[in-house]
Amino acid sequence: MKTYNLGKIEILRDPRSELKRMVPSSSAGKSNSGFTNIYGYNKNGISEALDNIGFRLPSVQECIYLYSFFKEVNGFEYKRFWVDTEIGTEILLIDRNDNNYVWTNPPDSLKYILFAVRDSILS
Repeated sequence: MKTYNLGKIEILRDPRSELKRMVPSSSAGKSNSGFTNIYGYNKNGISEALDNIGFRLPSVQECIYLYSFFKEVNGFEYKRFWVDTEIGTEILLIDRNDNNYVWTNPPDSLKYILFAVRDSILS
């Protein structure tokens, strides 16, 4: 299992391969991209699936950090992400002005970006 080390967190390089049961083969996302798309109807199984491989959903602040990193590196244009909040798994919407808020009632039929992260100890 390969990861990117981004300081205090690590991000799974190929979440689509690691989460095959949850992610349809037609799902967008490049190999080694660090993110993949997950449909909203998988909301209840995301945290458990990530736990099984030693990862978790990012917090809101971690997600903003990852979004900013990918946007700077390769013009990342996605806007809606799975995040872990105090009330559980939710969708973070980052608008065009980079203001952010949690969208608490996403349609199940849409795909949202998933970053799989874990805490990293700097050596």
